[in-house]
Amino acid sequence: MTKHPISILFFLLPVLIIINPLISADQLLDEKIKKELYSTGEVRQTFWKDGSSTLIPDIPYKNTILQELAGLEPTMSVEVITRHETGLGNLQSESGLLSLYNTLRSISTMEGIEYFSASRNRMRTLFRESYVIDSPENKQKLPDPLTDHIPAYSKIYIYQHDLTFGKNINSVEYFAHDDHLIMKIRNLTPMHYFFIPMVKAGDIINYFIFIPQKKNLLIYGLSSVHSLSFFGLEKRKEASFYNRIKAISSWLLATLPSQASAGQSVTNR
Repeated sequence: MTKHPISILFFLLPVLIIINPLISADQLLDEKIKKELYSTGEVRQTFWKDGSSTLIPDIPYKNTILQELAGLEPTMSVEVITRHETGLGNLQSESGLLSLYNTLRSISTMEGIEYFSASRNRMRTLFRESYVIDSPENKQKLPDPLTDHIPAYSKIYIYQHDLTFGKNINSVEYFAHDDHLIMKIRNLTPMHYFFIPMVKAGDIINYFIFIPQKKNLLIYGLSSVHSLSFFGLEKRKEASFYNRIKAISSWLLATLPSQASAGQSVTNR
């Protein structure tokens, strides 16, 4: 099994929003957040049961995300926004957006990636297995559903063997609009931590917002969970969630160049 040297982590893959080139990313961020982001390259926040998000970019889908969080009643949420130079040219172009879309559908490339485990304080394999399946019932393995266009809506199911949270099935939905693309992932099976049932089916939601600029890529990640008590390990779990969000960013940035170079060779499946 091939391992990719990605020094962070994450188990599910989540909401993606890519902003239309006509909308400036600067218009979607609070002035204070934008100033800190452009100064340090990263802004993060953790909020607990009575808290709320402050970093979600001002996109049309923002209220929907906030409403869904209210319905989830998360016990802990971690959100991070980062800024990256990709060196891949204009990701706002039609081909650039398609490269981002197909990268997020390259589920098999997550197999074998490594992350920094906050609980073990060392590097560890995140996913022993990761692939698309035909349905939660049959669980038949399928190839990555790459495409030569971005459809208005698509839903897939994925299987991932997380060495911390066990074997899980997740739903992944993609929504395409004129000015943004949304990808949302939610767990369909209960999740366990050291054989202890921690999270019921449907109680983990992950969102990612990718905002391409002419030379940079802004990435917003949010991981929210409604779970049992962490038995005094809240700070450790907070670090773990943060590392998982960062892992998705690193995985995307590591995989994106191959999709960008594929260009017109991408075929419908």
